[in-house]
Amino acid sequence: MTVFKAYFKIIRRNIATLSIFLFVFLGVSMIITTQLHNASNAAFNDTHVNITVLNDDGSEPLAAGLVDYLGRHETLVAVENTPEAVQDALFYGNIAYALRIPAGFSQSFLSGGDMQLQKVAASGLDSSVSVDFTVQRYLELTQLHLQGQPGATVQDVVAAVEEDLKKSADVRVNLYGSSTQTSALSYYFQYLAYCLLAMMILGVTSTMIALNDRDLNNRNQCSPVPPLKMNLQLALGNGILALVLWILCCALAFAVYGSVPRNLGTVLLCANALAVTLVALSIAFLCGKFIHDPGVQNAVSNVISLGLSFLSGVFVEQELLGPGVLRFARFEPVYWYVKAVGDIRNLSDYSLHSLQGILGAIGIQLGFAVAIFLVALALTKQLRIRREI
Repeated sequence: MTVFKAYFKIIRRNIATLSIFLFVFLGVSMIITTQLHNASNAAFNDTHVNITVLNDDGSEPLAAGLVDYLGRHETLVAVENTPEAVQDALFYGNIAYALRIPAGFSQSFLSGGDMQLQKVAASGLDSSVSVDFTVQRYLELTQLHLQGQPGATVQDVVAAVEEDLKKSADVRVNLYGSSTQTSALSYYFQYLAYCLLAMMILGVTSTMIALNDRDLNNRNQCSPVPPLKMNLQLALGNGILALVLWILCCALAFAVYGSVPRNLGTVLLCANALAVTLVALSIAFLCGKFIHDPGVQNAVSNVISLGLSFLSGVFVEQELLGPGVLRFARFEPVYWYVKAVGDIRNLSDYSLHSLQGILGAIGIQLGFAVAIFLVALALTKQLRIRREI
C-alpha cells in the first residue's frame, strides 16, 4: 500500500488549502442561505404611506368618510393647502401622495357626475398604487350601496360602507412542500457544488502532479509493485478522499442547521450531493492528466468550478438565467444537480411520480461521471502509448 500511503501524505501537505476552501464556503453559504431562507419565509406586513388629503368639499358626509377611511389605512400628514406647499412636501419626502377632494365632488359622485379626485404622487415610488386601491375600494363600495339602497340618505350609505369596511377575514397560509428545515438545507446544498468541485480538483490534481512526475514515474515502473496494483491504490485513495469530503460537508450542514430532519428530502439532498461528488472526482481525474504545474492548478480549479457553477445556476437561480444559457447548461452535470436541489426544495409529497424528475437528474449526473471517467481512461491509454513510442 505504498502508493496509498503516499497519496494521503500528499493530501496532508495540502490540507491547509482544502480547509480554506471549506471554511470560506461554509461562512459564505451560511450568510447567503440565511438571507434567502428569511426572504422566502417573509410574511406580508401592511405598510402605511405618508399622505395628505386636501378636502375642499367641506363637511359633506362622503368626503368626510373618505378622509376618515384613509386615516385608518395610511398616515395622514398635515400640509398647507397650497400647490407650492404640496410640491415641497413631495420633493423633500415628507409625503408620498397628495389627494385633493374638489368642491362639489360629493354631489357630483352621488348624482352620477364625472368630477374626479385630483392626486399627485412622488415620482419613483410604487406606494401610490396601494393608495389608489384604497380610494377606489371606498368609492366602489359606496356606489354599490347607492345602487342597492335607492331611497337611503347619504348618511345611511356612508354608515353602511363604514360597517362593511370594518369587516375582515382571517387568512391562513398553508405551505405545501418540504419542511422549513429541509428548505434551509437545500440552499446550503445548492452552493455545495462549487465547494466540492474546487476541493476535489485541488486534492486529486495535487496527488497526480506529484505521482506523475517523470523521474518518480520511471522509478515506479522499475518497482516490484505492478502498475495495476498502483492504479488500484490510486483509485482507492481518490474514492476515499471523495467519500470523506462528502461526509464532512453533509455533517457540517447538519451541525450548522441543528437536528437532522427525518424525512426523505434530506436523504435525497445527500444522495444528490454524493452524485455531484462523483462528478467532481471524474472531472478532477481528467484535469490531472493535463496539469503538470502547481501554478496552473489553482487557475484550472477556479475556472472550472466557478464556470460550471455560474452556468448551472448555483449562484444565480436557474429561473433568472436566459433560455440560451439554460440550453447550453443542460449539457453539463452541475445543471442537473441544481435542478434536483430545486425539485427537492419544492416537493409536496414523496410519491414515485414526484420523485421521477429528481431521480432522473441524479441518474444523469452519474452518467456524466462515468462518461468523463471513461474519457480520462482513454486519454491515459493514448498518453501511455505516445510515451512508449
